[in-house]
Amino acid sequence: MKKFLSILLAVLLIVSASGIAFADIQIIPVPENSFKPLLNIVSGTKIPELKAGGKVTLKLPIKNNSPHNAKDVVIALSAAEGSSFPFVIDKLNTSVKVDKIESYTTYDAVFELELDEFVKPGQYILKVDYSYSNTLNNSFNSSEIIAVNIVNENTPPKLTVNRVGLSKDYVLPGESINVTFRIKNLGTLTAKDIKLTVQGLRGDGFTAEGLTDVKHINELEGNKETTVTYRLNASKSISEGNHSLNVNIDYKDSKGTTYTESSQFFVPVGKVYEGKPSLKMENISYPEETLRPGSDFNIALDIVNTGDAAAYNIKVSLVTGSEIINKSLNTVLIDTLDKGKSQRVNFKMNVIPDAITKNYPIGINVEYDMGQGDKAVKNSLSQYVGVYVEEHKGKSNIKMDNIEYPRDTLSPGSNFNIGLDVVNAGDTDAYNIKVSLITGPEIINKSLNTVLIDTLEKGKSQRVDFKMNVLSEAATKNYPIGITVEYETGQGSKAEKNSLTQYVGVYVEKDEEKKTVPKIIVDSYSFEPSEIVAGEDFKLNMSFFNTNRTEPVSNIKVTVSSDDGTFNPVNSSTTFYIENIDPKGSVSKEMILNAKPDAAPKTYNLSVNMEYEDSKGNQYTAKDTIGVIVQQVPKLVAGEVEMSPEAFVGQPTPVYVEFYNMGKSTLYNLMVTAEGDFQVQGSGYYVGNFEPGKSDSFDVTVLPNAPGAVTGSIVFKFEDSSGKPMEVRKEFSMNVMEMPTFDDPGIMIPGNEIPEQKSKTDIKKIALIAGSAVMGVIVLVIVVIVTRRKIKARKELMLDE
Repeated sequence: MKKFLSILLAVLLIVSASGIAFADIQIIPVPENSFKPLLNIVSGTKIPELKAGGKVTLKLPIKNNSPHNAKDVVIALSAAEGSSFPFVIDKLNTSVKVDKIESYTTYDAVFELELDEFVKPGQYILKVDYSYSNTLNNSFNSSEIIAVNIVNENTPPKLTVNRVGLSKDYVLPGESINVTFRIKNLGTLTAKDIKLTVQGLRGDGFTAEGLTDVKHINELEGNKETTVTYRLNASKSISEGNHSLNVNIDYKDSKGTTYTESSQFFVPVGKVYEGKPSLKMENISYPEETLRPGSDFNIALDIVNTGDAAAYNIKVSLVTGSEIINKSLNTVLIDTLDKGKSQRVNFKMNVIPDAITKNYPIGINVEYDMGQGDKAVKNSLSQYVGVYVEEHKGKSNIKMDNIEYPRDTLSPGSNFNIGLDVVNAGDTDAYNIKVSLITGPEIINKSLNTVLIDTLEKGKSQRVDFKMNVLSEAATKNYPIGITVEYETGQGSKAEKNSLTQYVGVYVEKDEEKKTVPKIIVDSYSFEPSEIVAGEDFKLNMSFFNTNRTEPVSNIKVTVSSDDGTFNPVNSSTTFYIENIDPKGSVSKEMILNAKPDAAPKTYNLSVNMEYEDSKGNQYTAKDTIGVIVQQVPKLVAGEVEMSPEAFVGQPTPVYVEFYNMGKSTLYNLMVTAEGDFQVQGSGYYVGNFEPGKSDSFDVTVLPNAPGAVTGSIVFKFEDSSGKPMEVRKEFSMNVMEMPTFDDPGIMIPGNEIPEQKSKTDIKKIALIAGSAVMGVIVLVIVVIVTRRKIKARKELMLDE
């Protein structure tokens, strides 16, 4: 513009000097479009994929492709004709104002937007409108279209009752009972305004304490659980037997859409007979952990006669749906059960492989006769328990069963054995199984350190035994021993490593210190799941063992604490109570804990402090330590793969990608390589240990082998904090063309050329050949340089969420 004004001024001076009259000059108006700036999104810009359910930042590089400056620029987003607008209307930043975009420069227009968590996935066509003026204050408007892909991985909230717990086995008329519902949100989105209503309450049956049958929960996040407890009062006139009630759950999602779920549960009511037998079910044992389709489990209970007469012809049976089958006798018969006596009953059960995810009620029925012969009166009682089954398709499920280890006190220098059954309870075979023990220096393995099992078919088991020894210098204390099983599901490239660990304890006491003082130890513990991830809940199973042969312990207070605050209890206290433990007896307890989200991947200690009394009221304390290995989920994210827009067969093509460690743990031995339908120049890039929050890039040159669409992958291989190998692949593709050819100038035979033509034609041909070769080299260099610059310029274009 300045150059134009200078030329115009010079012309005016020349005209003035020459004496030409201005009246004779005809001024021709210049069209406004002659000085119009041209604003467009940089060619080849890739619009990142947007994820529904949160704030996103969309960055568009706008370039002025003209020699004229643009000022007072307004860049706005709107829906293109025929397309809907996917963003939240009241939370939009749809326009960007810029004072000036100079000629041939680029400005990054940043739009802060928000995507609704319910937005429909797919491609949305957006319109980018430009409003601006040039330095002559001429106003202009233009627009262009972009396509934005939106993905939505959210699932609506779905609440279910996955367990119903009763505070006691049954309730008598006029008594009260606590009913606790464990509510789980199976969806990923939050459920709000949750209302639980117990239906079926009535005056001659059950009523809710507090005169309300409704409980409220503000919200429940996706994949989370909570519990709600009702206290129900049984009428004095309530009939004996199982009383069916329903719990309804009404809730909404964040859009206000309403949902309703309903579950049935049973409350058993008993009856006391005077001068007659009275049977009860006590010590009912059934799996409280989640079961898998195809797995076996046991149900056991004590039939107790608390009346003052014998019961006859007792029949104990189970009532189940078609998904739960009985692998033992369907009915257990007991001829006679005298007053004050009890008998243990066991059932072996199985979940069929086709069972779906839900809670399955199992009814336990007991029928018996009061009296004999003509005076016999039939009587019965029932109780329901529930087992929760969750589908787990296509996985091996290795378990440790029948673990044997010494419960007696050991002396320094003594030998002992540890044995267990390795069981494949899944629906596929397991491979490369390794069973090993983790001990301190005072406990040594006299057999193989690691037992190897090549293959364990589904439904099969194999016994593993270890011969152990206590060193003579071992001190008096409890020694934890970790039993670790590592295995693979699948083979070859589809192999996936898994592991589980369970701990047992052996108590060693020097001979001179052996007394009748009772001692409590944590003789075994395990975790569910076996791999504990930071930020997630896990179950701690513990077994407390009284090592004394003759002395019981009672009034046991157990406190589980994390000294550094890494673990916190979920919906419970850190302290629980055990009434008593018999000599050489054990009691199992469980706790739900949560590992804090920012816990570093390493082993942490949980302290288990025990206070208890012997039969004489003497007080004792004991302490054990449990080691907990916490892992962080590795999160390596690769950016968009950048490359030249045109590639030729056999010619070098640069490929570039940036990658980031967006997790909270170090990625070990990171190696980056490229593979595909091309040759790779050079080797891979060994990054080494890749720390959290770090970023890096991989630059490689490939030579396509054939024309057409060529696909490839950037492969990231590394190990997580536990040494487990992992792999992340970033796919890319390029369009390859044949290298352009030139006409052959031919070869002149010496002596046959025409002298006059040689001096002109040959020179032209030689120049053409040399020029073509030089041009080819220049084109190749330009392609590489331009590609590198484009890559560097577009590295800034990212979607921040």
